[in-house]
Amino acid sequence: MDNKTKIIAAYGVKEGKGKALVFEADLANKEDADFATDLEAVSATKPQNLQEFITRLVEVQKMPKQ
Repeated sequence: MDNKTKIIAAYGVKEGKGKALVFEADLANKEDADFATDLEAVSATKPQNLQEFITRLVEVQKMPKQ
């Protein structure tokens, strides 16, 4: 059974124009699942460009996991 899902993390969304990073996560793999959660959290902050997205992703990954 294929347990992969595509995580689409948007950034730079202005007036209906934007870009996205796509990560195909294997949700059976804890590292993939954790990374997918981080991508979704960063995308929810609506970064305006890729640099801002990556900076926020690094910050999220430094935070202690529960």
